[in-house]
Amino acid sequence: MDMPISIGPAAAGAHTTQSGALPVPPGPPTVAHPALRRRTWIALFAAAGFALGVQAQDLPRYLLLAADGGADQNFGVAVALSERYAVVGAPGALIPGSKSTGAAYVYSFNGSLWSQEAKLVAPDSDLRSNFGFATAADGERAVVGAPNELVDGLPSRGAVYVFARANGVWPQQARLLPERVDRDQFFGAAVALSGDTIAVGVPGDFVNTNVNQGSVQIFVRSGATWVRQARVTSADGADADRFGSSVSLDGDTLAAGAVGDDNERGAAYAFLRSGTGWLQQAKLAASVGQPADRFGEATAVSGNSIVVGAPYVDVGSAMDAGAAYVFVRTGGLWSLQAQLLASDRAAEDYFGRAVAALGDSALVGAIGDDIGVFEDLGSAYLYRRSGSAWTDESKLSPSSGGFDNAGVSVALSSRARLLGAWRSSAGGASGQGAAYAFGPAPSAAPIPVPGLGGTGAALLAVLVAIFAGFHAALSRCAIWDTHHPRRSAPPAPLQPAPQNQPIARTRRMVCRQRWHISLF
Repeated sequence: MDMPISIGPAAAGAHTTQSGALPVPPGPPTVAHPALRRRTWIALFAAAGFALGVQAQDLPRYLLLAADGGADQNFGVAVALSERYAVVGAPGALIPGSKSTGAAYVYSFNGSLWSQEAKLVAPDSDLRSNFGFATAADGERAVVGAPNELVDGLPSRGAVYVFARANGVWPQQARLLPERVDRDQFFGAAVALSGDTIAVGVPGDFVNTNVNQGSVQIFVRSGATWVRQARVTSADGADADRFGSSVSLDGDTLAAGAVGDDNERGAAYAFLRSGTGWLQQAKLAASVGQPADRFGEATAVSGNSIVVGAPYVDVGSAMDAGAAYVFVRTGGLWSLQAQLLASDRAAEDYFGRAVAALGDSALVGAIGDDIGVFEDLGSAYLYRRSGSAWTDESKLSPSSGGFDNAGVSVALSSRARLLGAWRSSAGGASGQGAAYAFGPAPSAAPIPVPGLGGTGAALLAVLVAIFAGFHAALSRCAIWDTHHPRRSAPPAPLQPAPQNQPIARTRRMVCRQRWHISLF
């Protein structure tokens, strides 16, 4: 079992000074917060017991936190990985001396440790821009979406920022804006980066006379300049499709989700670039879909495979358990290869809220997953393909917590697997958020603890977990009850944010009720 061995705030002396980034104060030494020490010991005891008699979770190697983290930053609502860098969005982060909010944090990996290298901010953003709601990374570039940014007096027109690393710092390289001059486009609600191409989801875009049909806008780099190459739309687009609510890019292949299609059954589309144009190859959908499944809420493309998340799919009697679907391309034709389901699925797991793909691997987030006594702790499932068969290889989750919503975002590279937990209080502040990094290979077997038999160790693990769970639940309820009123029923479905309101609305149901995040 991979045990936490390092904390990830900035290494001493880390700093940025270029335009588009704020100086990062030297981070604290890698010593755990008292709460983290407590969680680590709980994890150790639980690991010992589970190793000798109970199946264990795959626990993170590293915990990534913002060096200047605070309450309700929503750090982890978006995560992205390149081979050496991680980019984590925190749309609620406060910027000292500025009226704007939102940041993205860059972490570098030296082969054994992650350390914070930069804090990226948008000099043009406003108080409700939601900068950091979407992130993408490739090589030494990062792309950050601010879908609610006020642009030229137009609320939620949105903007996207490009940063490129140079001499150890991350200056802003470009600011991208939507093609149309209009409000409530949510340009930047989703972003993807592959080489010299950026795809930006614009789910509120008008197409002809269709309101909120949505589009994906493509930008390509020429030197240090990014120019618009295409505005991609679906061939059968209609009102409220919200095409572009998710995007993924690998070379010349684009995948885009349209969660509003067909009464929110949802759909995803595959496009292939030819010259400077993008040709629609297929419309992807579940073989049996229901209204409000939101198929396409997450998409991931890798080579000739596309993974699509549908977090509101009912599986048997488990409502909103969620599912993910794998489609493969053969000779220009796309077909369904597999439906991925959590082996331990339960109602309101929202499996499929986030997906990532790399070669024959897929990572699927389940933000509502209950882990033992830890309600809505969240998790992600790693699948491996052999031939045409997909196997659930491991389940990744934090060691403890509750209502963290881990798996709200996921990322996958050859070096790491990354989970965002936007409501985590691991850093000591309510709703601060966190990101958990796991190693690239399946975890090694836990080291057994001498002197304990399987039954005794398992009982010890259960007792420790119950104690920790009740402690966490009581403390969280005491905090949350003072800020968020209880609700007896979920609110109405969320709609595009009017008048520059945050796009990242939340359903805040305290204690025994569910936390949830939705784009719209």
